[in-house]
Amino acid sequence: MYTKSYKSLRRALLTLCLAACGTGASWATTSVHNGSNTEARPLAVSAQTSDTNGEYAIQLTTGGTLQEKLLEVGADLATVTTLTVTGPINGTDIDVLHGKLTALTTLDLSNANICAGGDSYHNWNISNNTPVKGSNAYNTEDNVVGDYMFCNMPQLQKLVLPSTVTKIGKYAVAKCPNLTDMQQFPQGVTWIDEFAFYNTAVSSITLGAALQYIGRYAFSGSKLTSITIPGGVTQLLNYTFQNCAQLTEAHLPETMTSIGQHAFRNCKNLESANLPGRLESLGSYAFASCSKLSSIEIPASLEVISTYAFSDCSSLKNVVFNEGLTNIGDNAFQDCQSLTKIELPSTVKRVGRYAFCNCQSIASLKLPEGLTTADQYAFSACKSLTEVTLPAGITHLADNLFGNCTSLTTVNLSPATQSIGSSSFYYCNALVNIDLSLATLNSIGASAFRYCQSLKNVTLSNTIKTIGSSAFSRCSNLQTINIPTGVTELSSSIFSDCPKLEEVAMHNQITAIGSYAFSGCELLSRCTLPESITTIGDYAFQDCVSLPITSLPTSLETLGSYVFRDCALLNINRFPNALTSIGNYAFGNTGITTLDLSDSPLTTFGMDTFYDCQALTSVILPNTLIATGINTFYNCKNLSSVTLPQSLQRIDQGTFHECTALSSITLPESLQSIEGRAFEYSGLKSIEIPDNVTSLGILAFYNCKNLESAKLSKRLTYDGQYFSYFQGCTKMTKLRLYAGVPPTIDYEPYLSFRTNCVLEVPRGTEDLYRNAAYWKDFKEINGFLTGDKLNAQDFAALQEMYNSLGGENWTHKWDLSNDDCYTGRWYGVSTEDNQIVSINLSGNGLSGRIPSSVFELPMLTTLDLSNGEIDMLVDDILEYTPNRVNIQKLYLQNNKLKGDVYAFISKLPTLQEVDLTCNQLTEVSEPLNSTVLKTLKLNNQFVRNGEFVYNPEVLPAEIVDLGLPSTMSLNTLQRYNHDSNTNRYLDASGMATLYKLTITENGNISWSWLSHKLKDTDKEGVYEISPYDAYGYMLRPVNNTIHFMSARESGGKYYPKPLLIRYIEGDINVDRYVDVTDLSTLLQFFQLGERWSRGVFNYSAADGDKNNSLNVLDIVLNVNHILNEETGDNGEANLVKVYSSSAATDDVSLCVDDNGSLLMNISADTVSALQLDLRGTNIDNVRLSKDLKAFSLAKQMRKDGSLRVVIYSNSGEVLKDGAMVLLTGIAPGTTIMNAVVSNQHAQRLSVNCNADLTGIALPDVDEDTNDIYDISGRKVTTGNKGVFIIGGQKILK
Repeated sequence: MYTKSYKSLRRALLTLCLAACGTGASWATTSVHNGSNTEARPLAVSAQTSDTNGEYAIQLTTGGTLQEKLLEVGADLATVTTLTVTGPINGTDIDVLHGKLTALTTLDLSNANICAGGDSYHNWNISNNTPVKGSNAYNTEDNVVGDYMFCNMPQLQKLVLPSTVTKIGKYAVAKCPNLTDMQQFPQGVTWIDEFAFYNTAVSSITLGAALQYIGRYAFSGSKLTSITIPGGVTQLLNYTFQNCAQLTEAHLPETMTSIGQHAFRNCKNLESANLPGRLESLGSYAFASCSKLSSIEIPASLEVISTYAFSDCSSLKNVVFNEGLTNIGDNAFQDCQSLTKIELPSTVKRVGRYAFCNCQSIASLKLPEGLTTADQYAFSACKSLTEVTLPAGITHLADNLFGNCTSLTTVNLSPATQSIGSSSFYYCNALVNIDLSLATLNSIGASAFRYCQSLKNVTLSNTIKTIGSSAFSRCSNLQTINIPTGVTELSSSIFSDCPKLEEVAMHNQITAIGSYAFSGCELLSRCTLPESITTIGDYAFQDCVSLPITSLPTSLETLGSYVFRDCALLNINRFPNALTSIGNYAFGNTGITTLDLSDSPLTTFGMDTFYDCQALTSVILPNTLIATGINTFYNCKNLSSVTLPQSLQRIDQGTFHECTALSSITLPESLQSIEGRAFEYSGLKSIEIPDNVTSLGILAFYNCKNLESAKLSKRLTYDGQYFSYFQGCTKMTKLRLYAGVPPTIDYEPYLSFRTNCVLEVPRGTEDLYRNAAYWKDFKEINGFLTGDKLNAQDFAALQEMYNSLGGENWTHKWDLSNDDCYTGRWYGVSTEDNQIVSINLSGNGLSGRIPSSVFELPMLTTLDLSNGEIDMLVDDILEYTPNRVNIQKLYLQNNKLKGDVYAFISKLPTLQEVDLTCNQLTEVSEPLNSTVLKTLKLNNQFVRNGEFVYNPEVLPAEIVDLGLPSTMSLNTLQRYNHDSNTNRYLDASGMATLYKLTITENGNISWSWLSHKLKDTDKEGVYEISPYDAYGYMLRPVNNTIHFMSARESGGKYYPKPLLIRYIEGDINVDRYVDVTDLSTLLQFFQLGERWSRGVFNYSAADGDKNNSLNVLDIVLNVNHILNEETGDNGEANLVKVYSSSAATDDVSLCVDDNGSLLMNISADTVSALQLDLRGTNIDNVRLSKDLKAFSLAKQMRKDGSLRVVIYSNSGEVLKDGAMVLLTGIAPGTTIMNAVVSNQHAQRLSVNCNADLTGIALPDVDEDTNDIYDISGRKVTTGNKGVFIIGGQKILK
């Protein structure tokens, strides 16, 4: 780039030179390229100064010199607006034209030649004057406007291409939104590639006769107003002229055989276009959305019109279809709203889906006899179409074929027509009459004539077998209909909401009427239900207010919900014997007056079956009835007589709500339950509830204003329920109940009648009522003899249980002074027929032993003695199998039961569910057969209320020595599991019976005091002990017992394993040695904080003074542990002589020099502590080297005469690479018996033992065991026979 001052200087010098020469021209030599030949000749170069207002004419002799020539004439490249170039241009020049002449509006290359050569050119981004990101570089070719050559030049307005151009490449002149003038188009062009003029504003181009190819999108989005395609172009590819919004006419050559997809799509101003006479292929969307195209002729050569070819051509009025056309594709003319008539040639076989859909002006439609297929929606929404005649070739009318043809009045079906599809004539409002009897129809689809609101008369053929749902729904003028004899089922909503339908002629072959079939047919008055009907669906005759029905078909089996709702003229008095199911609200608000259903097999009614039947006065219910159904006679205000069968067990909610004429009713002895609000607002005056009733729902007799007396059931239970049954019964004067304890009352209006009412209760309980809130306010409280006594065996069992389980200390005590039996007499005890059926004393303060007599109660099915202090062996509960055992559910969780589960459970063969969780059970000695027993809960033994309970007598601890592998045997209880395949509870032998409990050095161990678990490892059958406290360290005194729970299943079954944990004092890293690696571990704790846990850290082993905290005293104690630790089992076998020579080794090497100094050479990263056992030197003379000022020295003579030395740093200092003196004052010939070296991370470092390198003699071999030891006293690995591995090197024996 040139600076502004340099450009000014160049212009000044050029002006002086021209003035001196007296002329504005100079001679130069140019080369004219003609193929491969080059001719040299003189050429005048025209130059103009900056006074030209940005207009320049440049004559070149050599390609690639355009920029140089422009600068020679003083041009500012950024301000050049008009440029005429003569002569050769190559890639270098194209980059200048495209990328540097950013103000260029006019470019005349008519006398230029595009030549191969020069630099590659780019597709430029004019906004920032850089090549488009990710674009390629391109090379010029002779006479070719190359790919992207003039693409994206928004400032360009006029472009004259070289007359010699024969090809225009991809995107060559694309995206030039202001380029309007390209009138001098090269006539020798034979090829226009894809996207060549894409989105360019050019309005007129004259294509030359030489043209043979136009690529896809070539002129898409341009502003062409007309186009004539020369005869050499035989194919127009996809999208060629798409979105040419200014294009008004297109002239296509007769030689053209193919027009591609979207070729002229969305050319909104295209008024005329000819389809060539040789055209064979017309692509989809070819002329779609050409909204001004008014006419088109389909040539005889074209057999198929593709999908959407002319769709949305809103001005298209005339289409000429010539013979030869066979197929009109899907949506081909959809939304051509100006099209007035269609005459299809005889050759057409198929009209596709939506082909003429929404052509709202088509008034005339002629279909050829040869037409065999007219697909879905082909003529739908043709709203001006009045008549259609279907040819014999069409046997099936497709779905929605003429749907929404709102002017259609006449439909002529062919006798060959076999079926009418769904919605075929949907919403044909003008259709009045249709005769389907002449066709050989077998089916009419769903909604076929739905919303044909003018349709009055329909004649159906007896050949019809099926009529789809809603086929004639909402035909608001339909008056009569005959059901063809071939139709046996009436589909759902088939004639729904036909308000003028008066008569339906049915036949005796009909078996089912679908839901909503005649719903809303208000004038239907003549319709006889055939005896053959078995099913009537939901809402089938709802709101048929004019239909008189006096009987139901004898074959009727199922009646749906709301079937006859609001049929005011329905008055039946019996149900057919076949009827077994009635849905909700089936007869709601009908005219039924009396019902005798005694012979009906019904067992229940649907909800609201006779809701609001105001004319109903008497009912005899079926002898098979078990439950009445919810709200069955709700608001039947005139119902005065009801006969209930002896089969009835339940009166459901709201059954007789607001039956105000019902003053009395006899309840059968079979009755067991009366649900809430069952007789609410009824007219009852008295009620006696049978003794088999055990459940009475809330507000059962609410606001029965005429009720004067009530006697409740002996077996009625009040647990967990308020006594609300008679709220609002203001006339109540007498109430008898059999509750031994006053039922709960928390709301005064429940007993608002009490001050005027006499209360009768079991004799002996009067005082309880007289002292109870609200109950004490009754006008009188009188006792009566119930006459019921508890079975003698049962009473004796209660007495024994009370005495054995500490009854005097119970929360709720029993009165066993007599055996009078009534509800609530003994807390938690339920009886039937004076025998105990269940006992629930959970949380009642039980303690002691369970007597065996309770399990012999013949009617007892449920026993709950959970949440107590029952402390005994379950083996002792039953010494033998009871004779008449019947117990099914047993709950003993949260007690102190011990022993063998099998010894107890196996003697109760009727048990189905047992809960023994949270006890101290230890064994299941034999498998339990669970063909009856479905649920057995044994989890959380030794856990009660979340707290662990340990009994060493029952479950002794196993010893675990930290650092040594330990095996742990889980007992049978812990491995007990249910096998669903054999339906037995078995010892889970498939699971490991032995669990290895190992403490490792890899840092994977977690320690705790809060939750004790066994942690899975990556090895099968191996578990790690994991007790963690809040800090992550083990806080356990030595030899303490801790208790672990192993989670066996996802549901959380926990079984105990007490373990006696032992470890060596001072062995902090749990490696079974006490040495400086332990000291380093402790030092790291102080240096890096309490959260540090690089490896295993036994807090208790480090806590020397056992005060549960670590301090400097523990460091001193740990050093003392190291000094006092014996060598171990190695004995004298690890003696090593030290010579006075030294050399470096892999990790650490030690030696004593001639001056009595201990030398160390380190090749590891760091050394933080050393421990040495020296023999042959005096403790008083040994001193730390002056180089180890930050280190401390501890030393002590040992029993074997050796000196133990410990070197360490309290401040975290380390020794690094290199040789150094550690100790002085050591006698020459000293023996190093043992050496342990630790790095900063408490990891042991190797001490190499190669005499040739270190001066340290090879270790002696133990003659007895043939073992060999390294300098640290550790046994080294044995390789092949006679070969040992020491410090990673092979040593021959």
